[in-house]
Amino acid sequence: MAKQDVLDAINATVSSNNVKGITADSLNNVLTMMVENAGEGGGGSGSGEGMLRLIVPDYVEIGTVFIEEFGEFSPSTLEMLRSEIENASPEEAQIFEPWFAACEDAFVHNAEVFRIIKEKANNGEGCSALLDMTPILKEYLDVIVGIEMGDYLDEYIMSYLQFANVAYMCMDYKPEFSDNIEDIEIVAVAPINTLNSDDPFYPSNITLGLNPDGSIIFEKMEPSSDYTLYIAASGNTLDSYYREDYNLKIRNSGYDALGKTVDIYEYSSDGSSLIGHFMVHEVIKDEGFLFFNGCDLKKCTIDSEGNASIVTIGSIAIQQNS
Repeated sequence: MAKQDVLDAINATVSSNNVKGITADSLNNVLTMMVENAGEGGGGSGSGEGMLRLIVPDYVEIGTVFIEEFGEFSPSTLEMLRSEIENASPEEAQIFEPWFAACEDAFVHNAEVFRIIKEKANNGEGCSALLDMTPILKEYLDVIVGIEMGDYLDEYIMSYLQFANVAYMCMDYKPEFSDNIEDIEIVAVAPINTLNSDDPFYPSNITLGLNPDGSIIFEKMEPSSDYTLYIAASGNTLDSYYREDYNLKIRNSGYDALGKTVDIYEYSSDGSSLIGHFMVHEVIKDEGFLFFNGCDLKKCTIDSEGNASIVTIGSIAIQQNS
């Protein structure tokens, strides 16, 4: 059924100029057409052709336990949490049993989502995801609200959904190389969040790694620096890519770089290694900048071609009281 057919049906049913054209039959027809036009999967793992529903703990109430304490939302960490609650209070563990059941259902559901993501990728299709915090959070709040506000409320309703990007990567090596190289299969779910609040939504620097069993591994990414700078190791020459795209960027920023952060890497033919994450203390226009590495004051000089070098020009003496 084409989308235009649905729109035409709505326009024919709901009229303007104070003409009321809605009847039970006409409304039924429009809703039926909308459901048929939406396709299958609206109430299951999928929510449209390119959108999948992933059940996750919320970030504020429940998620912090799994993210900060365990680093993952999995059957094993759930069992650890269950044991902690049972040891502290068997009665409380019984009250939370519906919540434990909701988490276990989430693993089953998410395992199917993993399968669908892999199937889509195998067919050359991408997808995005809805992070649905509602089922797990609702069971948790049923307990909390019942304990704290049971005498005041007849009913409460809540729902939390968040959009996320999905990336799938699989590298299955040939048997002759499998002894030395491990096969890779990754589903990375990146939340989209432009909100600055204490709502249960995941911040954008949290990546959810979905496993085939439906469990989730949380990875928190550190904020990126304003600049990146490369220093050539002894006996190495810095490629023009690093000089022009990185080093000259901070040199040409001038005083705008003051107070900004910079990641400094040492470059060699074997790759790059991070020296450290620093803040620009002082800018020397058309020459470079100063920064502190511990108590040492360093000067980074960047020439007009983007070659960089670092020397120590002073240090802060720390006086210890006897």
